[in-house]
Amino acid sequence: MTLNFIPGEPNATVQATAQAKWKTHSLLAYCSGNNLIVLSSDLCNLQTIYLPGDARAVDIHARSGRIAVAVGAQVAVFRPAQEYMALPRWIPDITVVNPRDNSSVNCLHWGNTDLVVGSDASLALWSFRDEFGVTLHSLCWSMEQPNPVYMVKLTPQATQIAVISKYDRLVKVWNRNSFDSELTFFDLVYLKHPACVTSLRWRSNGSGTETLYTVAVDGVLRVWASYEVDCFHNVSQWGSLAFGTGFVLVLDKLLLGFSDVVLVVKDGQVRVYHVSNVALDPPKLVTFDQVAERRIMAATFPKSAKLVVFAEPLVRDNGDLSIVVHDLVGGTIRHNSLNLAKMLLGASNGFVDLNLEHMFTGHTKSVQQVLRTFDGSAMLSISRFNENCVWVPLSLHSSEGYTGTTLAKKSLVFTASPIRKAVILDDGTRPQVVALLCDGIQLWDACAKIAQLRASLPLDAGDPLCFLDLPEADKGLVHVVAIYDELVRSWEVDLRTYSISEFPVDPLPEIETIHRLAIVDPVGWKVDLNNENNRDVLSVIDRNGVFRSFSAMVGDSISWIETCRLETGMVDVSALRGSSVKKVAIVDAQGRSLTIWDTQRKVLEYEEMFEENDVRGDKTDSILSVGFASHILMYCQLRYDYTNSMPSFTPIKRIDIDYTTHTIGDSLWLKDGTLVVAAGNQFFVSDRQLDLTHDPVTAKSLSSRIITHNDIFHLCAVLNGPLPVYHPQFLIQCLFLNQSELVKTVLLRLYKFLRKLDLDPNASLNDIQSTLGLNLEKSLDLQGSLSPHGSGENSFTDFNDAFSLALVQKLTRVSLPYLTRHQQSTLVSVVEILLEIEKHSRSLDVNGLRFFIGLKLYQYHRATQEAVSIRDINWALHSENKEALLQLTRSVAGPEGWASAKATGLAYWLPRDSLAQHFEAVARAEFTRARSPAGCGIFYLSLKRKQIWLGLWKTCVGHPEQLKMMLFLKNDFRIERWRTAALKNAFVLLGKHRYVDSACFFLLADSIKDACSVIARKMDDIALAIAVARVYDGDSGPALRALLETEVLPEAVVLGDRWTTSWVFWILGDKRKAIQLLLRVPADMVADLTAVQCARVERGSQNFLQHDPLLLILFANLRHKDVHYLHGSAEVSPAEEFDAIVNVAQIYERMGCEYLALAVLKNWSFV
Repeated sequence: MTLNFIPGEPNATVQATAQAKWKTHSLLAYCSGNNLIVLSSDLCNLQTIYLPGDARAVDIHARSGRIAVAVGAQVAVFRPAQEYMALPRWIPDITVVNPRDNSSVNCLHWGNTDLVVGSDASLALWSFRDEFGVTLHSLCWSMEQPNPVYMVKLTPQATQIAVISKYDRLVKVWNRNSFDSELTFFDLVYLKHPACVTSLRWRSNGSGTETLYTVAVDGVLRVWASYEVDCFHNVSQWGSLAFGTGFVLVLDKLLLGFSDVVLVVKDGQVRVYHVSNVALDPPKLVTFDQVAERRIMAATFPKSAKLVVFAEPLVRDNGDLSIVVHDLVGGTIRHNSLNLAKMLLGASNGFVDLNLEHMFTGHTKSVQQVLRTFDGSAMLSISRFNENCVWVPLSLHSSEGYTGTTLAKKSLVFTASPIRKAVILDDGTRPQVVALLCDGIQLWDACAKIAQLRASLPLDAGDPLCFLDLPEADKGLVHVVAIYDELVRSWEVDLRTYSISEFPVDPLPEIETIHRLAIVDPVGWKVDLNNENNRDVLSVIDRNGVFRSFSAMVGDSISWIETCRLETGMVDVSALRGSSVKKVAIVDAQGRSLTIWDTQRKVLEYEEMFEENDVRGDKTDSILSVGFASHILMYCQLRYDYTNSMPSFTPIKRIDIDYTTHTIGDSLWLKDGTLVVAAGNQFFVSDRQLDLTHDPVTAKSLSSRIITHNDIFHLCAVLNGPLPVYHPQFLIQCLFLNQSELVKTVLLRLYKFLRKLDLDPNASLNDIQSTLGLNLEKSLDLQGSLSPHGSGENSFTDFNDAFSLALVQKLTRVSLPYLTRHQQSTLVSVVEILLEIEKHSRSLDVNGLRFFIGLKLYQYHRATQEAVSIRDINWALHSENKEALLQLTRSVAGPEGWASAKATGLAYWLPRDSLAQHFEAVARAEFTRARSPAGCGIFYLSLKRKQIWLGLWKTCVGHPEQLKMMLFLKNDFRIERWRTAALKNAFVLLGKHRYVDSACFFLLADSIKDACSVIARKMDDIALAIAVARVYDGDSGPALRALLETEVLPEAVVLGDRWTTSWVFWILGDKRKAIQLLLRVPADMVADLTAVQCARVERGSQNFLQHDPLLLILFANLRHKDVHYLHGSAEVSPAEEFDAIVNVAQIYERMGCEYLALAVLKNWSFV
């Protein structure tokens, strides 16, 4: 992952930037408004330091790491927090104020341990030293100046000071005669120039004399040598280079290691000159020899630059030269890397090996909002004042290749008053801005560096809730809409004639109820000329959580079409963000809970609680960015997984901006997966790359998968794209669809491919095809799973124990692409399950086999799964081979006991007589396990075997309650007196929280409803309550009905659990409703059931997990099975059935099983 900064626009002063190398850190510091921006670690680590006012100059002391910055009449000095740090930080050290001068400081420069400071009225030299970790400073020398000091440079040994004023043709060189900290003297020498001097640079100290390079507006570089003659200090010119109108950068020998070099940048070219005879003692005439001429890339140097300043260059660890270019007019800093050796050797394409690695610019004041064009090719940033900018993405490169994406400032939009709302348009040739101000609406052409006002229309209105443009087929004609509290206005903007006119628009339906509204994310829109008005453009939600989305129809007027209405159950939401892919992210009133909804299918796909407040979201396609105060989490949509109940979104990337004290204000997506985060006056730009090494969020989402491309889109394709046919989820779904022959074929082809890896040295895992060469459109025939007949042809007969063992051995040695270790382990389980299915295929019907699949999956996932699912229970319920299934559960669940019976769901699907027989075995097992009759009493009393229970109490010698229980159980509980006594004891035990004993005494008192209520509510064991009710009172008894209607059905309806509600009505004997509930919403089906007091349906009922595609498969199976089911299914209208089929196809697509979606649509037959 590459995170680039747009820390803020540099101040337009000649010394607003400084570059140096301190220890192992390459440092860049620059002034931006009242902030000091410090970048370290190859400019990948940012620190923002607030200053009391706007800064004018900054310099870095390379030896100590101190940074001096000029703010007003003060010089603030910052020091490193520690001597050695991986990510250095600077803290305030001291503040320097000249007691003889209160004018503004314009420039400063470090030399040795001294700092020279130039102000409007004086020139001063300060000395610094450390004593026991404390910085001490003293004023060595101060001299009033007739003109404000514009630029000052101190030699590395602090022996000479070169000074100029603005438009000065005389360079003043002060030569230091005394190094006494209390009494310092200087001699003054004037260096006359024929034109105004613009730049000064002392050569880095080596052997020989001090050498000064000066540049004047006449386009001449002059070299001055300082030397002593007869005890007098002299400075004379010893060479010059006439370069014309370009810009000059001097690289001296100490920097490069071989000789001085001068680079002249002019008209998109760079000329390289070798400097000879420099810094000799005595001096000699300096000569310049051109050694190379190359072209430079346009982005590396400001175009049509008028005033450019080079910060002091430095050599990085890899040998590349770090060059910082400050464009004072354009307000940008470009950081380039140059491989000088390659340039001198020559390049075949004629271009210099100069790479733009960073570009620093931005706003001087805080950004209020960021907006983008519909395709994400440009963006607009709006500040609190009249400064607004249009930006475009810019790729950065180094000698090692691509290094990330930043933003290039394309145009400045200066409005008379702050922009309230705006849209940025792009007709394919240039970006244009439609801005809504307090007194009008304006159209700006942002083609040039300074945007031009093209049209305006007076307007008298307040601040709108939102301002949006509508998708158009004609890019030259745009309609924009402003939505106010109870008013909607629109305008037609002609980008070809630059005109704005009012346009009629219908009121937004129920506008008075709107609590929050948001423009639907336009990134990813693809204009369809025949269907451009059917895309959602607006999302709204009221205070009660009713969400609505709208598209707009443009004709003679603009009309609104409601495309979705959804009850979310969320009150007073704090944030809302919609997307054109039919997803909406909603944050609750406290800013802690994030929910993601599919508005097309009207289901809740994801919900997460956060510990911190202020959650905001921004979405593109299937990636959601969630913003907090100082970091952003990117969420990727996952495939649906109904086998493991996995969430449908997961975080894949984290972006931290905790190195700035600004909090995140806004964010947006640009094209190619670039995320721009606005914080204060700064931007942070994250490209599509992933940090697989340092980001734990990415590492967790990737798990043990191996991906071939390191970017978010490839990871999303792995997590959310179509599954390879060897993926266990696809194979498991095929098994549930009775397509075991297809699964055999897939596994056989997988084995052949893995065997090929052993035999062919040129074969690679990356060569594996997602389909393994299968033509799935021909292979998938679901008629066998949608009807009571067989599953089709038997193509292979060699799937046996030997083959299964060989395949499992290979899967344990080879990690398949795009599978986690857990998924590959599940694939091994599928191989073993298929082998078991082969053994039991003749003794079990299709629903029995489906239960067996679920039972085996539970066995393999017992560590994370407590019991078989209610879906598996329904398979067993509708199987004709329940006794055979009971035998299989014993081999899977382990020893007989209530824990095993509960895990396999026996209470739900086993016939009452069989359940009673099994209850007796459970009772014996529970007594054997605990060696106490207390734990097995519920089971014996449910069977009405009080005497057996009494006999067990007689055998428990030494039990503290043995005598009391024996005496009490000898009574005849058919007599009212003893039933009343048992009932009183039950309530006493209930008050003492002895719930098991309480339930036993309720059974003794023949109060089965109270016993079931205690078991369900106090013991929290609804399965045991159902089993007790069925065994004690029968399937048609009032106890079971009361339990289902009060404890099971209400919760199932609230959650929208169709499997459970269908099971309830089957148990209650209503097969007509049982089959209908497989397709219909439970809340609609039980509204007329007076015995059920259902609470308000919460958003859990809309969870995507409640829309299991296998519900449709069971529906198809049952309506061919029984006349009651057939009559019930006939009440489901063809339209409902069609919607259910389309919904299941969409679910299979979200599961990554697109071939199954196609098979359902292709093979379904209506009755």
